[in-house]
Amino acid sequence: MDREEKLKWIMYNLFEHEDKFDNKEFLIDYLGNNFKVVPRKLYKYRTCNRRNINSLKENKVFFSPFKNVDDDLDFTVNIAPFKSQDLTTMMDNLLMLDFEPFFQFIVDNKVAFIQTPFYEQLIDTSELMLHIICYSKKYNLSFEENIKTAYETIKPGLYQYYSDSTNVDTFNEYFEKGMLESNIRDERIVYCMAERYDVGPMWSLYAGENSGFVIEYSFEEFERYDVEVLKLISLIMPSIYDNKSEYDSAYIANLMAESVVMGDTELEIDWEERVKIYKELLTKNPDWKYQDEWRIVLNEESGRLVDFPFVSSIILGEKISEYNKRRLLNYASKRNVKVLQQERTNMGSAYTYIELSVDEYLGQKRK
Repeated sequence: MDREEKLKWIMYNLFEHEDKFDNKEFLIDYLGNNFKVVPRKLYKYRTCNRRNINSLKENKVFFSPFKNVDDDLDFTVNIAPFKSQDLTTMMDNLLMLDFEPFFQFIVDNKVAFIQTPFYEQLIDTSELMLHIICYSKKYNLSFEENIKTAYETIKPGLYQYYSDSTNVDTFNEYFEKGMLESNIRDERIVYCMAERYDVGPMWSLYAGENSGFVIEYSFEEFERYDVEVLKLISLIMPSIYDNKSEYDSAYIANLMAESVVMGDTELEIDWEERVKIYKELLTKNPDWKYQDEWRIVLNEESGRLVDFPFVSSIILGEKISEYNKRRLLNYASKRNVKVLQQERTNMGSAYTYIELSVDEYLGQKRK
């Protein structure tokens, strides 16, 4: 399977079974199957700063907000711009589902309509209808015909407004800045890992130009960890390296309408659509292909440390300082972790990785 096929396979299994993850026995069986496509070992390139070394000692990893990652286009969806018919359809769907959310949507999102020539009429009518609906509910009265009449009054103006491409552009800009970015990218945190520890650009960019180190995580014995840790590694997914496709704006418009009516910003999306959306979110420009990245994404806003007790080896960069080398070797000695040293070959044209005898090295340095 290529990376996209692996992602789809993981996603379908996750959506089908995630409601059973509190059962450890089931989760162990699920992960055993999952690791047929997820690598059993993954790697993290690190500089030798205090936070990185301290989190290593504590068996934790730091999940970072997406605003801190080095690719500003990462975890975004290329939604096709809304067209006039998408927006009028959204309004019709709102009305078909319920009158009250339709008028509430107009009032709550009035900034999107501010340039329309009938702006005041639209907002005033919507606010009035909300008062009428509230009054009718309170006294068990029916004002349905009045509400229909009010809608018919403003409907031609809405249709006329959205036949103007400039106004559609205004709504697209409002949607992108006010809803899409804040609801997707800014409310997620991520931890990224790589498939290999011997990638030259990764050593240069993420491990202090070979003065840092790489952590190897092994999931060979995942069965011995608690349920919360197992849930975490069930979310490991591959990045896809391709140009982003345009996602259908009509589906988003209908989903927005339903979301407004149901009062729920996290409505259930069918599996096919969820997979499509996640495929787009995890697609990065082909220029990043050298990373061969796998990642865990969590639905939170602030970065935080998370238990991740899977360290199996440490690979030291060629230019690591003696001080940092000893710090990492002391850690490896206490945790019985294997250590490799990056060294140049005799001709100096490539790197090789030599296993160190940790206790022997530390003993020699103490003499």
